[in-house]
Amino acid sequence: MPNRIKSQEWAHIDSQLLVPTLLTFALVGASVLVHYEALNILNKGVHRLPSPRLALVATMFGLLLAHVLEIWLFAVGYWLATHLELGGFTPGLTDGFDTVYYSAMVYTT
Repeated sequence: MPNRIKSQEWAHIDSQLLVPTLLTFALVGASVLVHYEALNILNKGVHRLPSPRLALVATMFGLLLAHVLEIWLFAVGYWLATHLELGGFTPGLTDGFDTVYYSAMVYTT
């Protein structure tokens, strides 16, 4: 009987972790796709610029924009996790700007 109780406890823990884990994988996958597409677009476009220096600056700003989009992407994920009460890894995030700030701090660390 004790083994059955332990397996029921693990089943409860597993079901609690499934949705946050899937959300995490989805956010990381989306972030990789955003970064890939940004690099792809920049690779195709910067060759048309008149100087290599301008191409480098455009690439830097393009990647900065990609990072900002990824920060906002994770902010939406933190907001969703907070409102669905998933995992408790975002305590005290009350509105959208809190999640954007939290996301920016975590992303840049």
